[in-house]
Amino acid sequence: MRNLLILCTIGIMLISLPSCKEAQGDVERINSKTFTWTVPNSGCGILVAYDLRYSPDSTIDIDMWMQVDNEPYPGAVSSMDSCMVDSLPNGISYGMIRSQNSYGLWSEWGNMAIKDICSTPPDTIGDLR
Repeated sequence: MRNLLILCTIGIMLISLPSCKEAQGDVERINSKTFTWTVPNSGCGILVAYDLRYSPDSTIDIDMWMQVDNEPYPGAVSSMDSCMVDSLPNGISYGMIRSQNSYGLWSEWGNMAIKDICSTPPDTIGDLR
């Protein structure tokens, strides 16, 4: 996980940025979700990078979404790639991805994935004595 140091007028604050982790089977950690996708055709050249982003608000500009660190290197065309993103906020998160080829050309943003991180609280205890 990459850390970002922010200087404030009162002091120093350390923020952990979300990082892509290799998915381990079907196991996901608390506040983590795995995004999966099919590797696209590169157009020309070969695929060299992904740009995976997420946001709890789908209405803001994609440039304002949080960018995931350490996305996997693209696999073979038509194979499946995945990225487990941790440190997601509780509630709904939206994800978008695009790819880049060896000519430096970026694809358009793909479809929006919706991930729910435990937005349902436990039932109320009604028999306290």
